[in-house]
Amino acid sequence: MPVLARSRSRRHASWSLRLLAGLAGGLAGGLLFGVLMSAFAIGGDPFFGQTGILTLVSSLLGLEPGGLYLVQVWALHAVFSVLFGALFALLVPPRIGRGKSLLLGLAWGFALWLFGAFLLLRALTGAPLMFDAAAVANMVGHLLFGLGLGLVYPQFFVEEERLRDESTGFKPVRPA
Repeated sequence: MPVLARSRSRRHASWSLRLLAGLAGGLAGGLLFGVLMSAFAIGGDPFFGQTGILTLVSSLLGLEPGGLYLVQVWALHAVFSVLFGALFALLVPPRIGRGKSLLLGLAWGFALWLFGAFLLLRALTGAPLMFDAAAVANMVGHLLFGLGLGLVYPQFFVEEERLRDESTGFKPVRPA
């Protein structure tokens, strides 16, 4: 196999792995966020109040509470989670380390909340721009999303390096 073809396939595999890591991380973060969202749906209501995030998103999509409402909201939430996880993977280089990945994941979650849920969504729906209980709960949810994403994303590359080292016979030198 020519050297050029090998390097292209490695690059392609790297992008595939990055995308997979972002999708998995987005799903993990989305589950964390979704658990918080569901807990509020059952017991309290910063997500469902008049300016709550689910109410705003639902109004944009024409969803009515009742019936399959929570299933529809969860499905939409999962789609957004994996899409934003994949976008994270396209923006963040692989093998950045666990600490940096966690910090970037939290920053990504905060940025999604600030520019997406807090500013853009409220502007699109005409909801007042105020830092109320709904905004705080939603910010915490987005930070949980970033936490899950930042924790899962680097794990794919640690395993990739371990498998590559095993296949080549490379044994890293460990300090005594």
